[in-house]
Amino acid sequence: MSPVCDRIVEIAAIKVELDGTQKRFHTLINPECLISDRLTRIHGITNEMVADKFVELKIVPTVSAMTSFNTLKK
Repeated sequence: MSPVCDRIVEIAAIKVELDGTQKRFHTLINPECLISDRLTRIHGITNEMVADKFVELKIVPTVSAMTSFNTLKK
């Protein structure tokens, strides 16, 4: 992967609270460039699927708000 040439096309997160409740977030992201057939074969996401989705910069505040003041673990 290249930070210059490649773009994020999907993001998902699950926030687990101390009581075990979960908040889930998932969205496709418009990469603002064409997704090649080769990449579609890898992840299954097509240009048509992301055409009407938000671009990466519009998604960052949502993910940031969900993860702020929390410890992230793998």
